[in-house]
Amino acid sequence: MDNKEPLMNNITATYKRCQKENIGLSLNHLRYICKAGVIPTCRIGNKHLINWDVLMEYLKTGDKREEKPEDLPIIPIRREEGKYKRPIRALG
Repeated sequence: MDNKEPLMNNITATYKRCQKENIGLSLNHLRYICKAGVIPTCRIGNKHLINWDVLMEYLKTGDKREEKPEDLPIIPIRREEGKYKRPIRALG
């Protein structure tokens, strides 16, 4: 293997690798395709680990699932207000 990059990374590290290799995926799109199950991920705790080869195969072939985009679930990226266990306090 030529590159020293790990095969499995979390969403943020995968996004940084995409930026480094000039692949035009946004961080939010990576989060969406992981949480919606568009590509298979390995979930450890609340982290999704993305296999780089699986992501590249998805980008080459596209989404060939039977479901239409409007059938995909809408998954919030951030928690809604009032959903936190403790109130968030402003610093300062």
